[in-house]
Amino acid sequence: MPTAQMLEEECRRHHADFILRDFIRYLIIEKSTHEVVGRCALPSFQANWSIPQFGVSYFIRKTKRDRGFATEAVRALALLAFEVLQAKKVEIYCDAENTPSTKIPLKLGFKLEYSQKGGWPRNDGQLANLQTYALFSQDDLLPLDPFQK
Repeated sequence: MPTAQMLEEECRRHHADFILRDFIRYLIIEKSTHEVVGRCALPSFQANWSIPQFGVSYFIRKTKRDRGFATEAVRALALLAFEVLQAKKVEIYCDAENTPSTKIPLKLGFKLEYSQKGGWPRNDGQLANLQTYALFSQDDLLPLDPFQK
């Protein structure tokens, strides 16, 4: 278990990364309970500020999945990228076998741009088939459907 000091240091590093635009992270908080259910980010390794182009990453706790948190967070980050950061492209990497994760960009209007065999290491040591979904305009971002999972 991390100590309070370790957590504070990590939070300070994340805050510095945010200010420097090295790694822009957000917590996903359930409105009704104020409980942290996940995180989303614009990771630095997917950013190219000269275009500008950004990638979106997301993670939801297992007990809170399939409730639309990730879809809402991804849409918000895509809007942030297009409206505030003036993005020309926003992309999402997904393991092709992670079906719930690949549904999220499709629900929001992202299109499969390419697949890369062996493009990402999995936790089990195998290499994933990485699918890259892209959106080139805020106008192509679909609205949230409150009745769709």
